[in-house]
Amino acid sequence: MLEKKEVRTQLMGVLNLTPISMSGPNPTLSAQDIHRIIVEMVNQGAEIIDVGAESTRPQAEPITVEEEWTRLTPFLENLHKILEDPRLLVRPVISIDTYHVETVRKLKDYPIDMINDVFGIEGEAIATVLSGTKIQYVLVHNKGRPGTNYM
Repeated sequence: MLEKKEVRTQLMGVLNLTPISMSGPNPTLSAQDIHRIIVEMVNQGAEIIDVGAESTRPQAEPITVEEEWTRLTPFLENLHKILEDPRLLVRPVISIDTYHVETVRKLKDYPIDMINDVFGIEGEAIATVLSGTKIQYVLVHNKGRPGTNYM
């Protein structure tokens, strides 16, 4: 018989590091803005913080791995400082929204808890990179590819 696990709902705060997202224009955020926003989201109940550097809205232009990494860098360089902030009521689960295996390889050097892969294009390769780590992998089924009207 399978062991019954306790299941409960968790609130996820989403931080878009994109110039344009499904929620509209997003000005470039400074490292201080990112820090403040994460503390606010966590202290308002978010247990998971999902950070995305590429828009997943329909027909959004795909970006390169290099551009994704450039957008993630201010967040990643300050992540230890953010997680050690005494104002945080809890230590959130840190999730990165990416489908790029090259980005996932680099993320292994940071305190990332989860990869949120909304396209699953390189799912097998990403799973291989994450094997042997404690990083969770969320693989989402999607009918389209980045840059298409898939929704």
